[in-house]
Amino acid sequence: MPDEPYKYLLDRQTGPCEDLREHFQPVLTLLQELTNYGTNLIPRCLASVEDRKMKEFVVLNTLLHQVVTMLDGFEVLV
Repeated sequence: MPDEPYKYLLDRQTGPCEDLREHFQPVLTLLQELTNYGTNLIPRCLASVEDRKMKEFVVLNTLLHQVVTMLDGFEVLV
């Protein structure tokens, strides 16, 4: 027979997501703002490609897209 969790260490009924939002809301807000800024930065990079070579364009936008995706994933995990 499986054991029940110790209520003082793991209480799934009170809503751990609410506790996380209460204590980490400034961090979550910062992560959301950084992700939003990064998504707006990608089109700006696309517009500023006039004097760059294609290789620089691809590397810059690919790396920026990966960073924004990681920030978004980190915010979801938190």
